[in-house]
Amino acid sequence: MLRARKEPLEDRSTVAPAPARVDADLVVHADVVGALALIVDGTVKGAVRADSVLIGPRGRIEGRVDARALRIDGTVLGDVVAETVALGPTARVVGNVTHSAITVAPGAEIDGRRPWRPPGHVARG
Repeated sequence: MLRARKEPLEDRSTVAPAPARVDADLVVHADVVGALALIVDGTVKGAVRADSVLIGPRGRIEGRVDARALRIDGTVLGDVVAETVALGPTARVVGNVTHSAITVAPGAEIDGRRPWRPPGHVARG
């Protein structure tokens, strides 16, 4: 038997979508582009452009990364362009890191330049 609900349905128009995820056992051979939050625990062989990107300790991106906010705990083989960048102690970047603000934890490695740009002037692809 069907019954009418007494409480109203939840309004999902204001609920933020769950982040997209590249799991640890996944290898993506393509560019990943979207106005989204992305968590990378696996490997992306291609460019990544997203609103925010979190690269886990076992995550790896082989290509350019463009984001508003970027946290790296894994490996990036390519240039990084982001307003804010945070490199954890296990981060490794082989490429330039263009940023407005950067935090580098002890142990993080950057093999490239770190050019600074004023907020709002980081040219993302």
